Amino acid sequence: MPDPTFLAFEQPFESEGFYDGAVLEYRVSGGEWADAGSVILENGYNTHISAFVGSEMANRDAWSGFQDEEQTVVVDLSRLAGETVSFRWIVAADITLFLYDDSGVRCLWRVANPRLYQLEVSCAAP
Repeated sequence: MPDPTFLAFEQPFESEGFYDGAVLEYRVSGGEWADAGSVILENGYNTHISAFVGSEMANRDAWSGFQDEEQTVVVDLSRLAGETVSFRWIVAADITLFLYDDSGVRCLWRVANPRLYQLEVSCAAP
């Protein structure tokens, strides 16, 4: 069994809750994009976007609403070990409520410090 591997990143966001949102997707070896919600271990999606809005996120779980402090999101990549994996972060919004990044640029959602890490697991016989 491969050692556990994780993607982690920090994020603040500000959006119109239940209408606008952001998601993380991944694909293996150039295949179809899949939502990463099922492999997020910490600080996963917090909202289900209404099916009755004209948003790209309609009827999906997403990060939505207001999170002004950076929170660390941890994604378990263990089941993708040995694969070539791509990630994309997607945001859909129809409003102009924005955060400001460190350089003063307005942004709805900011992904900071993305990183991969692996835990080394070893077992010794008693």
